[in-house]
Amino acid sequence: MSCSELKRDRKDFPIITLPKRQLWKLYSKVKSLRDVEEIFRVLDEVGLKRVHAELVEDLESYNTYVVVDASEVRESCRDVSLKLCKKKGIQEVVITESETQGIEVLRFIGRRSSDAILMRTTCFAIILNVLKNLWGSAGKFISYSIGVEVGREHCQWLQKLVGEKLKGRSFLENALHIGAELGWWERACLEAFDASRGVMAVKLYGCVECKYAQETMPNADFFRGFLGSLASELMGGEFEVEESACIAKGDSHCLIRAWRR
Repeated sequence: MSCSELKRDRKDFPIITLPKRQLWKLYSKVKSLRDVEEIFRVLDEVGLKRVHAELVEDLESYNTYVVVDASEVRESCRDVSLKLCKKKGIQEVVITESETQGIEVLRFIGRRSSDAILMRTTCFAIILNVLKNLWGSAGKFISYSIGVEVGREHCQWLQKLVGEKLKGRSFLENALHIGAELGWWERACLEAFDASRGVMAVKLYGCVECKYAQETMPNADFFRGFLGSLASELMGGEFEVEESACIAKGDSHCLIRAWRR
């Protein structure tokens, strides 16, 4: 069993489609990697074919998430669960059938009980742009205002997570990294951050608000509000925010600058 088998990078939307096949999901908590191998051995033994597997190390245990093709399984979910529970190093096992045949959205281990949702980038882009398409400048202002509120909430959420460990530039760099992990943009470069002068500049590559749009004017109104709100939360005061380059109008990136009024 290789690490790459357990941690495959998926550049597409995390969904498995196997038409007319029955899928099961398995969550487990084990003491060692040898116990993970034992789970896989049992799955193979009863006719469950692995389709996807993830592994997360957690202090003195390992959490695993496995999707299997159960079309040719010779035992029930309950029977397989009981068989695995008897193994010494396996602390917890939950096996369930997929709600629909042949389709399964991958539930990453860290998101099982979180407040996060998954959404395709095109759908997210539609949500961000439909107001502008319908109401022009009024829609752009609404999108900007929503971005301000989301930025404030995002900043407060991250501050609760990190406490006093991160401040100023380091905090913003981590906020931008999380944005990339969430799929809001492909990557972000913090070009300038000066709390004393009240200046910030960020380059966004692959910004989801703009990558599917074609406009003659800058289009990242939501993320302009979002980044302006982060600047205000981190540096204090009210900020003017401007987008001077935008991929929606053919630029290689979106450049958003903010400065204290």
